[in-house]
Amino acid sequence: MSLIKNSILYLISTILVKATTFFLLPVYSYMVSPEEYGYVYIVAASTQLLMLLMQLSTQVCISRFLFDCKNNDEVKLLYSTVVITAVVFSTLIFVVVWLCGDTIANVINLPLKYFRLACLIPYIGLFYNLILSLLYARQDAKKVSLTSSTIGIINIVIQVILVYEMEDKAMALIISMLVNSIITFLIFLFYSYPYFVFKYDYSRIKSYLYYAISQIPSDLSAWLVSFTDRIVINKYIGPAETGIYGIGSTIGNIPSVVYTSMNQAYVPYAYSNFKLIEKSDNTAHNNIVNTTEILSGIVIMLITLFVIFSNNIVCLFSSSYASSSFIVVVMLIASLFDIFRIIYMQPLCFNVKFTKIKSAIWLFSGIINMGLNFLVIPKYGIYGGCLTSLVTYIVTFFLLLYFSKKAIPLSYRWINVWKVVIISIIMFPLIFLGNSMLVFILKATAYLSYIVLCDKILKLNIKNKIISHVKFFSYKH
Repeated sequence: MSLIKNSILYLISTILVKATTFFLLPVYSYMVSPEEYGYVYIVAASTQLLMLLMQLSTQVCISRFLFDCKNNDEVKLLYSTVVITAVVFSTLIFVVVWLCGDTIANVINLPLKYFRLACLIPYIGLFYNLILSLLYARQDAKKVSLTSSTIGIINIVIQVILVYEMEDKAMALIISMLVNSIITFLIFLFYSYPYFVFKYDYSRIKSYLYYAISQIPSDLSAWLVSFTDRIVINKYIGPAETGIYGIGSTIGNIPSVVYTSMNQAYVPYAYSNFKLIEKSDNTAHNNIVNTTEILSGIVIMLITLFVIFSNNIVCLFSSSYASSSFIVVVMLIASLFDIFRIIYMQPLCFNVKFTKIKSAIWLFSGIINMGLNFLVIPKYGIYGGCLTSLVTYIVTFFLLLYFSKKAIPLSYRWINVWKVVIISIIMFPLIFLGNSMLVFILKATAYLSYIVLCDKILKLNIKNKIISHVKFFSYKH
């Protein structure tokens, strides 16, 4: 029950913020040019990379080693050690990157004024991830959801004001990122007070660093897979095409953003069951298998929804972004394999002995993706970039799945998942019917029938659950 409850809380907070952000995108498309959006997406890619390097993946130590803490004092010592380590490494990286700013900005074809902000944003904002990791691991869903929603709403308000008032729309969006980092840093200070002590665990820092550093190749490779395409497009084709590609990718990655929020509830649930599986607990094994099957089916249903309505979504944007339609569909399918990767690689994350293998797989994927981007994008442009991403995510998923079953032997049931996949593929041609209101109603009717059929296959009992919840709230009021 805690998995469902926490997932719903995380999902509501994500939808509240991300849905508002998504509805603003069509409005922004008439105010922000593709070129300006291109610079924003390059800044976003740069901040993600710098966040990764400054953070040194230390946040994963909290998620993993919290389960080994025997009391609250050990939790405080773990958290304080990770925070102090992050402060030292992030400061060193920040100084080096800031001093080399001119050269780096020139290489990635980004104005220096934007790059300077790209350095500040992760340096200030990375600490929020540390307290989030602790709150997620402690399954404090209410606090996380309320905080994330509040921060998101404040950031949206600030962003709208800046975009409306400032002439440089790219600068407006980038400054809103910086303001968000400052707000999250203040939240980090407030929430860290009960957990932070001025102590450093020298006896375990070696284990923490080993685990954290072992994650860096996979995290770095994940960045290469997610952002190399934008860097290469900006370098060889220009910021305008980068903006169009970025919009298409943003829409296509919405399901991944939605699932990532739910995954924060799934990880503690999965790790708890993995510990029991190590003790040969068959109930825990069945729990993971059943949950994985249901999650997989729901993800496929979500992707199918976005695919068949993708042309309707793109029509909401300015005509200057019309060429992003193909990008949206391909990136939606890529998101499916990206989410599957997150779901099925958890045994590799849990079993410390397999972290090297996970890192090796992501390193291989990152290198392949980067190489393909440099070969394909100069010839085929943004269309080659999204196809490269799709191929990379497919290869990565199957490699991770293979070794994941070796980390923790799990007998997944694929028959129902494949049934949902086949029905979804049958639904995909609806995208070619057009954008009229009549076609929209036809799509909606077909999708509802599709949901009913998938519900029977996965045995979700959606109708009965909705009725029971309605009766519960009716009785309560």
